[in-house]
Order: sequence, then C-alpha cells, then structure tokens
Amino acid sequence: MKKHNIQKANKVQKAIIGTLVATQLITTGALAAPQEAVNAFKDVREVRQTIGQFNGEIKLFLNKNGNKERIDQKMQDGLRVVNGRTCIGVRDLVNAIEGAEVNWDGTNKIVDITYNGRSISYPLGKPVMWDGDKMVTIDVPAQVDPSIERTFLPIRSIAETLGFKVDWNQKTKEVTLTPGAGTTAIQQPTQQSKANANKEGTWENRPNTYRLSSGVQLPDYNNLPKGNNYYFLSEKDWEDNGDFTQTFARGTKWEATIPKIATKADSAPINPDFKILGENKGDKRYKHWVIGEGDPSWEFMYNKFDRGWYEVEGKKLYKNSPGIANYIDTDEGRQKILKLMKEREIKQEYIDDFFNRYKYIKSASDTSESDVKRHTPSKGEKFYDMTGVFEIKAWKVHDKGYYSLGGSLIGMNSYLLTTDGDLFGQAPYLETGKTYEIDKIMSYMYMEGKRHWFVIDVPNFKITPRRPDSSNQAAIVNTYYVISANKQ
Repeated sequence: MKKHNIQKANKVQKAIIGTLVATQLITTGALAAPQEAVNAFKDVREVRQTIGQFNGEIKLFLNKNGNKERIDQKMQDGLRVVNGRTCIGVRDLVNAIEGAEVNWDGTNKIVDITYNGRSISYPLGKPVMWDGDKMVTIDVPAQVDPSIERTFLPIRSIAETLGFKVDWNQKTKEVTLTPGAGTTAIQQPTQQSKANANKEGTWENRPNTYRLSSGVQLPDYNNLPKGNNYYFLSEKDWEDNGDFTQTFARGTKWEATIPKIATKADSAPINPDFKILGENKGDKRYKHWVIGEGDPSWEFMYNKFDRGWYEVEGKKLYKNSPGIANYIDTDEGRQKILKLMKEREIKQEYIDDFFNRYKYIKSASDTSESDVKRHTPSKGEKFYDMTGVFEIKAWKVHDKGYYSLGGSLIGMNSYLLTTDGDLFGQAPYLETGKTYEIDKIMSYMYMEGKRHWFVIDVPNFKITPRRPDSSNQAAIVNTYYVISANKQ
C-alpha cells in the first residue's frame, strides 16, 4: 500500500473510532471539560495499550445504604483488563451509578463524566485525566475495544475521583464501590500540578514487586539488594508505547521507560535545520544508526583492542565499545567522523539559543568547580547534529529512575538534555520526585586539543528519580537494576 493511502486509512480509522465512542455515550449537553483541559490534553502523546479479557470471574458490587448490590451481572459489555488495571465500559458505568451523566466531545475526543457535582474528563488514548482544576496522569487511558466497539475506563481512577471508596477482596475476587466514602483518586500529578508532586502521586502506592515473563520475582523495591542485583529482561517484559519508546513494569515501582533499540542503516540523513533545544518535527532518524556493532570500521577497532563482550553471569549483553578516542586514531575512523561532522555542524542561532536557555545540573562526579567547568559546554565550542550516526543502547535501568548507555562510542561522556533545557550526566544529583522529559543525548570528544559536542535526538521519554545519589559507587553498588538482554 502506498504511503498516502496508509495515512488516509489511519485518518479514516481514527474517525471511525471517534464515531463509535459517540454512539455509545449518553449525550446530555455541553462539554463539561474546561478549555484549559482541552488545551492541556493536546500536548499529551497518545499511547497504545492492549485491552484484553479477564481469565476468570471478577465480581463488581455497589454498596447502597449498607446493602451490596451486584452489578457486573447486569453489565452489557463486561469488564476488561488493560496493563493490569480493571476497566469498565462507559455505558455500563452510567447504568450502574445513579445520577452519573456522560458527554462526548467528538471534536477533541474527550469523555466527560459528571456525578454529584463533580466533573472529570478523559481524552481518548492519552494517559491523563482532568480533575477539577488540574491535569493528572493515570496508568491506563480511555481505551476502545475494537471487538465490540465500546470504550472502557479504569474503575479505580473513576470511582475514587468521584468520591467512591474502592475495596478489593483478593480471596473472593470482589470489587466493592461505596459512594460518599472515598477520596480523590490516587494519581500522579503532571507538570500542571508539580508543586505537590513529591507529597502526592501514585508512586508510593504502587506495588513494590514485579514478576518477569521468565517467572522470576523481583524483590521488594524498597530494600537494598542482598547478593545479586542483576535481573535479565526479554522482549516480553517491555510494552511498546507506539512512539519508539518501551515501558517496563508499568504501574509498579519498578516502572521505567526507555527508547527502543535502533537498527543498523547504510547512511545517516542530514537535517540542515536541526535545533539543540526544542522539537525537530518529523525527524525520526533515531530509529537507525551507521556506526556501531556490525559496522566494519567499528568492528576493526573492537578486534584491534581485543575488547571482548560485556558479560554478566556468563550472559553476553553486547560487545565492549572501542571508544571514540580509539576510533578516531585510525585513518578510516577519523576520516569517517570528520566527514560526518563537516556535513552536520549546527547553525549558530541554535547554539546561541542553547546557551541562553540551558541549565547544567551538577552530577555525582562533580567534586569541585573545575569538574563543573570541565563538564559544562563553553561558548566557542563546535556542536554537531549526529542523530542517526551512533548506535545508542539504553541497556540498564536503575531503580533511581534513569538509564545507562552502553555499546556505543559515546557512552562514557554522555549527557541527557531535557525539554526544559536541563543538562546532566548519567549519575546526577536530580530532584527526587520531579519528572524530567528527556529530549536529546549530548556527548563530547577531543580532537586536535579542542572539544566538539555531538547532539543526538532520541524519542522523548520521561524519568522520575526516586532516590538521590550520594556517589557514583552508590549508584552502581547499592541499587537494583535490570538489564535488557536483547542480544546474547
């Protein structure tokens, strides 16, 4: 199928989904969501999550004046499970809760629910909701089950936000909703309400453990390791978010999102208008790389230095990198890098914008002012767009909420740059509980006594550091981390 036909088909599919949602809702009038909610939702990316049936029966009760009334038997659409969360159909929800009203904004694809003087809003396919005067994140967005063409929403998120108490009986597999006995939903505030992000939010209430697809049970997240602190993952342990990022253990304290592993290509396209800070719309070059494991020049240096594999417990994760300094010491490597740099020098206006807006955050390796100066970009240094050039492997996820790079030439001197212009190293002193949206990776190399900065775009993803580092050693020795062993 041709590209324009595929795009047309996608648009038609989205339009059909919007129509399906509209036909199943009870439309009662004007849009309940305020305009600020509509505006906030527009900046949130859609996520793709699998909606599935339960294996077994779950009973749903509504506690009315002390009498428990079973309502799941009266539901037309049944319950669903998405990312481990129990979800209920919109139509069944309205029928179960007396006095609830639902509106559908077809233009913006937003479900609005009003009950007992309170209104909440859910954008279709986006992991957020609007609660009163703020946007908060949720684990599971409003989802359409295409098999029956119905929309489902997470029960706990809806019920607790509307003032219901939610009780779960593990032994009997029963969910009981009690009106007027609940509090606001246990959710993680987004940047719109980040003032209380360290006190509220879902993270403290999430499960401490997680079972891998291999059957291995990860230990209690709050305890330090006893002995082995390596846990190997397979592709089954990652959930594809549809935006070239993948998430591990969603909804638990082990949750981490990292970029997917890119594939090898023969050439790296050039973006002549590449920005250091800000979005480079339509630039998807991060899906490929040309210099890395498998490239003849890279393999030559690997063999020359007899680097061997990076192994953990006898498992080969990836080949140890020869490093950028060794690579450019060869004529072939040096000429290859110089040619790429010549074609990819970033415009001065974007370099000036970077220096006007970026903020360097002290990392764990900074022990003096000279260290800070050594790690801080300086005016007059050259900057190059090297997106799609180097192989980047995000292979190790720390419990502190950030990841380590490996298997590339630039791994040792890599920095992370956020959408807000924060620049920090791999083991940083970050604000615990604050969410950082990673936009690009930066690295530097010395050539002829001068420092040259490489800027590499990556698919945006968020990290939320949860424990402050005290040293590099603490970041490695005293924490759990998981290893994505995609190549063995």
